Amino acid sequence: METPARRRPDLVRLRRWWYLLSFAALATAVGSMIAHGSRAAAEAVKEGRSISFVQRMGLNAGIDFTGGSLFRFHLAEPFPAAQEGTKQTEFRSHIQGAGLTRFKLQTVGTGDQREYLNIQTQALSDEELRRDQQRLTAALTKAYPDIQLEEAALIGPVVSQEILSKAVVAVVLGMILILGYVSIRYDFMFATCAIAALLHDALVMVGWASLVQVEVNTPFVAALLAVIGYSVNDTIVMFDRIRENLRLQKARTFAEVANISIWDTMTRSINTLLTVLFVLVALLWLGGVTLKPFVAAMTVGMISGGYSSIFFA
Repeated sequence: METPARRRPDLVRLRRWWYLLSFAALATAVGSMIAHGSRAAAEAVKEGRSISFVQRMGLNAGIDFTGGSLFRFHLAEPFPAAQEGTKQTEFRSHIQGAGLTRFKLQTVGTGDQREYLNIQTQALSDEELRRDQQRLTAALTKAYPDIQLEEAALIGPVVSQEILSKAVVAVVLGMILILGYVSIRYDFMFATCAIAALLHDALVMVGWASLVQVEVNTPFVAALLAVIGYSVNDTIVMFDRIRENLRLQKARTFAEVANISIWDTMTRSINTLLTVLFVLVALLWLGGVTLKPFVAAMTVGMISGGYSSIFFA
């Protein structure tokens, strides 16, 4: 039997407070993006260099979006994939000992064996390329005498711009497909509300990245897409219950039906969110250093997605 609406706190009646909370979060996000973007643009003008679109948005753009240098080393003694975490920590220690603080590290190979070490740095000129090459070669050959440098090349801004364009297309295309599906399956008004909630979550994630200046790269875009998928799923479950209750409880107002439906799905939403958060917290605690920015972004996005599905959508 359905619990009467009057026995449950009226979340819909308090919607202005939820909107105010969302507005405060979004205003903070936009303010941080404007402040950091303006500072980055001013520094670029002062130094006579250009910056990427991601940096103009006030984000700490990773090498994926700014370009840089790629160094490929061949390991004389390949190691199994099971040791990848330990080995990456070891490699990072040597690279940082060479004076490089911002870099992207990847171990690759065939099958279960890791034979190559790929390192991307922020070097954007031939002079910087040679400088980083000397530092890396000296540090790594000291630790691994038989290691061989196989390739050293610049990754130009054209490649970085292509990556950024594809990332934007992926996010926009995902939202368009969601809008179309929800419009057909439910109603166009439901679809617009779902997209508004997704934009809310995306802006909260981007604003958080700007506020704490976490590095924004392709894994961050992957986290953004994952959060969009989670958030819309949670929202659709709630919308489905609203549609069902609208047919069963025609005597009630829409606000009453919405409030009943929110509470009907509240336990499911919270349990699902907690299940995901438990895994993310475990990864934050036990995961490697390369995973933590991705997992932190996912954590912020999941919390925002859970909130927006219940209180915003």
